[in-house]
Amino acid sequence: MKHWIERNSKTRLHRLNTRQRKKYHLGEFRETGFHAAVRFQHALSDIELSQWLDDLVTWIEANGLMIGGFGGSTGLEETSGYVVCETGSATDAHREAFAAWSKTHPLVASAECEPLSDAWYDDQAC
Repeated sequence: MKHWIERNSKTRLHRLNTRQRKKYHLGEFRETGFHAAVRFQHALSDIELSQWLDDLVTWIEANGLMIGGFGGSTGLEETSGYVVCETGSATDAHREAFAAWSKTHPLVASAECEPLSDAWYDDQAC
């Protein structure tokens, strides 16, 4: 696995052809996303959790994004997940919009978004 340590090194990218860079999501085909965490005003009931998830999915789909995580069960006080773009990469504008939408939701006390990171190889920050 040593050859994966420096995924985006110029030497490695130079050795890969366009098809390989696309297959491995490297170089110009790299995709980014961000981790987000949401803390609620209080522990959510089933109905409140369902309403928040419906609102979240509606907003995510309207903005051309996809999510992973953000689940839980009754009594949920906080949740987190990963947000990516349907096509291409998530941007800082997506991060700011997600944080702003989350903070305006009546059930949310606070929301934080981490910096953009590589969506395929999570160990590399952008």
